[in-house]
Amino acid sequence: MNASTPRQIVLCCDGTNNNLTGGENDTNVVRLCQLLRTHGDEQQLVFYDPGVGNPGELPGATVWDSINRYGERLAGLAFGRGVYENMAECYQFLMSSYQPGDELYVFGFSRGAFTARSVAGLVNMFGILQPHMVSMVPSLLHVYFSDRDSRGESARRIARQATQLFADPFEQHVNIHFVGVWDTVASVGMPPFSKQFTARADVGGKRFLNVRQALALDEYRAQFAPRQYVDPNGQYRSDRGLPVSLKQLWFSGAHCDVGGGYTPDRLALADRAMGWLVGEAVQCGLRLSAADGQPMTDQQVLEALYADLPSPKPLVPVAHSELHRTPLWAVTGMAVRTPGRVDDGAGGRQTIPAEEHPSVQSLAVAFPKDTDWARPRPWLPILGWCLAFLVLYGGIGQMLLKSEHYAQLSFRADLWQAVSSYPAFLATNLDFVRWQMFWFYDGLAAVQRGQIWEGLITGLQQVNLFGSPRWSLLWDLGLIVAYAQVLSRFCVAGFARGAGLRRVGQPVSRWLNRLGWALPLMVFSDVGENLFTWLTVTLTHSEYFFVAAITGALMSLLALLKWLGLVGVVWLVMWPGRAGGRGAGWT
Repeated sequence: MNASTPRQIVLCCDGTNNNLTGGENDTNVVRLCQLLRTHGDEQQLVFYDPGVGNPGELPGATVWDSINRYGERLAGLAFGRGVYENMAECYQFLMSSYQPGDELYVFGFSRGAFTARSVAGLVNMFGILQPHMVSMVPSLLHVYFSDRDSRGESARRIARQATQLFADPFEQHVNIHFVGVWDTVASVGMPPFSKQFTARADVGGKRFLNVRQALALDEYRAQFAPRQYVDPNGQYRSDRGLPVSLKQLWFSGAHCDVGGGYTPDRLALADRAMGWLVGEAVQCGLRLSAADGQPMTDQQVLEALYADLPSPKPLVPVAHSELHRTPLWAVTGMAVRTPGRVDDGAGGRQTIPAEEHPSVQSLAVAFPKDTDWARPRPWLPILGWCLAFLVLYGGIGQMLLKSEHYAQLSFRADLWQAVSSYPAFLATNLDFVRWQMFWFYDGLAAVQRGQIWEGLITGLQQVNLFGSPRWSLLWDLGLIVAYAQVLSRFCVAGFARGAGLRRVGQPVSRWLNRLGWALPLMVFSDVGENLFTWLTVTLTHSEYFFVAAITGALMSLLALLKWLGLVGVVWLVMWPGRAGGRGAGWT
């Protein structure tokens, strides 16, 4: 190794719930670490950061401690908790390890890609602070993620001050030699607790010298919307006039078909994104050597990955779908991605030219033949949820019936009588639905006489015709879970049929994207309807009738939205597809 060869610091940031798997379900980030270990050199320093929500925390010392740690893991998955901590860990590693002249390489997948890009952004804004200034890292993150519109100049002044006070002269201006990411996700956490990051993602005039991103064409979970760079592919200049290159390419498949995470025999699509991005890093200077001592090519990268695996290299590309595996993702929304449609950082959208990788054309993956959707899914769980729906619906009707006979009826002891009484339960449920939506009509006659207040009271007090409406609302939450399980199964199939497999430049159906939000509209409106129904019933039996009128109006509005969502769900389930092709609208 030449004495003048620069040391390379390589940050590898994994995605949500991703960690080492012993080769069973490794992401491309872990596979890169493997390559660096076997084909790198002694002048490389690698740092691996597991993703948020992963089981990589310390084990609990007691049962209670284990429960707390498991809760923290769930918080990472649901609320994105830990993403800033991951950024802090990576930046602190740079603070303790960086030496003048080192080359920085930053890689990441999914939300780990967002972490990697944010760490690169911290270096761009602040340089690298002295190792003992760890206490400043939270302040740096606060400034970096502050509102750039309202605090832009203030943030720049604070950044200059922090750099001048706490970074050595040779570490105040540090270039990031290479940023390589697989399918950056623009939000953290799960809805309704997720947070979107919309700051302008550009490269010109900064300290990133080479930027590469591989993006998934066929990821339809709305919460996995990609964070594209807003600049077109091409050449730019850094803040000090150095040449900067940017290249974003789109690949066939879903999120993990680009970033990895499936078993080795199902990584044919992920291999394309892996080989391309690592090959680009090698061309930009990352030292990965083949057996002959020469820099690795894309193909040699893949051959090295499979050299020590007992299973054969995958031959048949399969486009996966988490919607197929877990249909309940439909409750968080579905959307077709639009390559080149990016956030401009000012609350608007702009369009840039988008490019697809040649493998999209050469692989010729077809829908549904070469996808998860060609595999049958078990129907027994759905039948179980349908049965649960019927039982819960009947139980709710029994609670709503104001009859001593029905109130004492036991489904277990009087099963036949309960079944024969089901039409009565159904009718009562429908009456309650009518009251939720149109309670104000019951007092319309009084309103027409000018007695508005009396009319509202009359309408609200119609709830007294029902038995135990508040208890029925608790059961209704279980009903929502049951129908969400059933409808999501059909919604994801309809959406996948309409979307098919995508190509860059393929038109996106606006109606399909709108209908991707039909099930969330129905479910969350139903939950809100329950909340305001409970408030309305409670307030109707108190002296706060005027508040009950307000909550009653909101109850009716949410009930209307719920049924509107159901109409959208039916429309989506019936959405036509184009058999054997890449999806509706592609010729």
